[in-house]
Amino acid sequence: SDAEYMETLDALAELLKKKPTGATPIICGDFNAQIGTSDNHETFETHKILGKHGNKKVNERGELLVEFLLELGLCVPASFLRKKGHDTWYSAAQTGHQIDHVLVPKKKRRICRDISRIGGCDSDHLALRIKLSLTKFVPAKEKEKEKEEHCKKTNYCSLKSKRFHDK
Repeated sequence: SDAEYMETLDALAELLKKKPTGATPIICGDFNAQIGTSDNHETFETHKILGKHGNKKVNERGELLVEFLLELGLCVPASFLRKKGHDTWYSAAQTGHQIDHVLVPKKKRRICRDISRIGGCDSDHLALRIKLSLTKFVPAKEKEKEKEEHCKKTNYCSLKSKRFHDK
């Protein structure tokens, strides 16, 4: 029911509020929501969370999910990727539906290098494979230590200061 769907989104929102600072949530799921593309929605804000690619169909749950995304600053990176197909489930009449989604913070959208559909799963849905581009997080204090160690190893810092004092 729609009430259960909203409860699920609310529970997900609560979980996201508890995430550690600096963590990047990557949410994958069968949302049973057809969200369309940025062309289906009129507000400027939806252009930041939905791209121009994907199945153009929108249903009620799709509208609810888009509101949820806007509220929490999440986006659907697959909609920004030009692909041959985005549908993840086919009805008995072989009508395609894009109802499974990957959600990430809109500021981190570019970590998703590729999102593609793959079959062979024990499901009537096509699974989504995500290729991520992750970088190692190094706190500022560690960066400074690494810089100092590099200077000591190469003797670059002392050469630089020597040239400065010679002038």
